[in-house]
Formats: sequence, structure tokens, C-alpha cells
Amino acid sequence: MDTKRIRVVDGIRGLCLLGILLANMLVFQYGILGREKLESFGISSFDQVWHWLLRIFIEGSFMPIFAFLFGFGMVKLAESLNRRGLRVKWTLARRAIGLLVLGILHAIFIWEGDILAAYALACLFLLLFVNRRKKTVLIWAVLLLCLTSLISYGSFNELKEMETAGIETYIEETTSIYQTGTYGEIINLRLDEEYMIKAVGLSGGKVVLIMLLMPIIFAPIFLFGMYAAKADWFRNYKDSKQFYLKGASLFIPVGVLFHSLYFILAEQSWTGIIFTLSGVILPLGYIFLIAYFYPRLTKLHPYIEAVGKLSLTNYLLHSVICTSIFYGYGFGLFGKIGVFAGVLLSLVIYTVLAVLSEFYLRRWKVGPMERFLRIGTYLTLSGKPKNKKMLNEKTAS
Repeated sequence: MDTKRIRVVDGIRGLCLLGILLANMLVFQYGILGREKLESFGISSFDQVWHWLLRIFIEGSFMPIFAFLFGFGMVKLAESLNRRGLRVKWTLARRAIGLLVLGILHAIFIWEGDILAAYALACLFLLLFVNRRKKTVLIWAVLLLCLTSLISYGSFNELKEMETAGIETYIEETTSIYQTGTYGEIINLRLDEEYMIKAVGLSGGKVVLIMLLMPIIFAPIFLFGMYAAKADWFRNYKDSKQFYLKGASLFIPVGVLFHSLYFILAEQSWTGIIFTLSGVILPLGYIFLIAYFYPRLTKLHPYIEAVGKLSLTNYLLHSVICTSIFYGYGFGLFGKIGVFAGVLLSLVIYTVLAVLSEFYLRRWKVGPMERFLRIGTYLTLSGKPKNKKMLNEKTAS
């Protein structure tokens, strides 16, 4: 029972990384701000259609799935720590700090689109809920979703108004640096606060404030993941497949509708609310859909699950590979290959990494970055947790 449940979760995580790569490919190709202004790159009508499809069905939907799985994993790890007699919150806090360090290093030295640091801060906030009952966790998830939805009323319009005339100049200047700049020049660009102020009016202090608010913004989907773990979702496919099918049939259409309305009616203040809601509803729909169909993908299981088991390593490899392709210290293809070509490239990268991940796990049980995180979490060179209960029993005997 448990083995199948874990395999399904690894499968969801593995497929989630494909969605994350497809969404991030726009940022790798055009930059965080440039992806919103693709007209500056003169893309074709064909690519505009693909951009629209990615924004509706992919963008903003798979990072939340990753967050859901983070919450799910926190509860399962807490259960394992309890069985071993280890201190749950201290261990989870060390894990979050290790993830925060990785995220900061990733954002500075590899790619500015990092999400690990924000997730680490969210994990620290979620320590408050690890030992709560599942009903309590669900109530807080719904309450915080309602709160963040109300806060988002009109906020997206305010962000758009913050964009100044300098954004076009910003895109033009950064495109040149990303295409031809050295590794040092691109790092300096990431750390240059003046550029970001020119483009969107955000100072370093405001960016830090937003980062500190991220735990509350992300909290609902994390909490839904924690609730799913406490409610034993994914434990028994035969008993749950109708639940998955109904969930997918309800949440995916509603999520796609909300996402579409946001982009079609972007000028309306209330669209911020439906965009926030769709950021939870559509990911949940995809989770149910994957859980329903996953048992039918038997031949692909070893590869998809291998990606899921090495999710942290693969996520960071996405950045290393794609920045090497698009930035000046690599092939310098930033802004040049187009949206559809980026989709094809994503599929190629994912397939290659899936094959390599499966090959790697035939020989080693833990990925390199996963091992690094485990060493910091458990404070053991082996990266394996101590079993205090067993040690106490041996001492007593």
C-alpha cells in the first residue's frame, strides 16, 4: 500500500518538473520581465499562440504542485522522524535552512528565477501546522486562501501601474548583456538594484518585504498538501480513482476558466482574486488528473519516478543547462529561438534528464543535491537519520 502511494507521489513530482521547465523556459529565454513583453522580441503569430497556451495551461500551475508536494513531504517526514524518536521541528527547520542556503546560492550564481528560497521560508512558517489535526490544517488552508485572494484584489493592476517607461530600455539593455555578457557581467546585472527600480519601481527593500510575505502567500497550497498527507491521499488507487476523476473533472475546467478570464480581462480589479484562486484550483486539478492516469503509464514509471526522486538535483540542472544555452557565457541564444522551439527544447532536456536519472538511481539511492540537503538536515556525513529509539533500546538492554 505505502509503496504504491510513494510511487504515485514521486510520479506526480516527476511530471510536475516537466511543467516547471516548460514555464521557466520563457524566463530562461526572455527574462523575468521580458516574458511579459514578448512583442519586444518580435515573436511570430505562431509563437504568440504557444505563449498564450503556456500562460493558460502551464504558467503558474506547476510550481504550486511542487509546493503541494513540499507540504505533503513535510508531514510524511515528520511521521518518519517521530517513529525514530527524533526532534521533528528542529530537524524540519534545519532542512528549510539548508534549502534556503541552496536557493540563495542558486539565485545569485546560476539563475535569478529561483523558487527554493521562498519555499524554504514557507516551510519555516508551516512548522506551526505540522502537528495539527487534518481538520485544523484544512480550515487554515481555506482561510488563508480566502485572505490572499482578497488581498490580491486590484494588486495585479497596481503592479502593472508600477511599470515605468524604463521597462523597454531595461529589456533592451538586459537582452544585450544576456546574449553577449560574461558570467561576471550577468551576475552583476542580477545584483544591480538600479535596473530593477528602473523597470518596475521595486527597491531591494521592497523585494525583501515581498519575500518575507511569501510564506503567507504560498501557505494555502502547502497546507492542502499537508492535509492530503494527513488524510492519506494516494494510499489506495482502487478506492480513490473515482475521487481523483471527480476532482480533475471539477477543478481543471474551473481553473482554466479562471486563468483565462484573468488574461482576457486583465484590466479588471477583481481578476486578481480569480488568478489567486486559479493558482490553487488548477494545480489541484492537475494533481487529481495525474493520480488518476498514472497507473496506466507503467512503461514510463521508472523514468518519471526517477525524475521525482531526484527533483532537487533536476530542478537545479534545468538552470545550469538552460543558462548555458541562452546566456552569453554559453551559446548566447537568449531571445532568439522562439516560444515553440523552447517547448521542444524543454521536452528534449526533460527526456534526457529522465533517462540519466533512471540510470543514476540504478547505482545510487540518493541524488547529489538531495544528499547535501540530507547532511544538513540530519547532521550526519552519511545523510541518514539516526534512530534514537533503537539506540535507547540497545542502551537499556
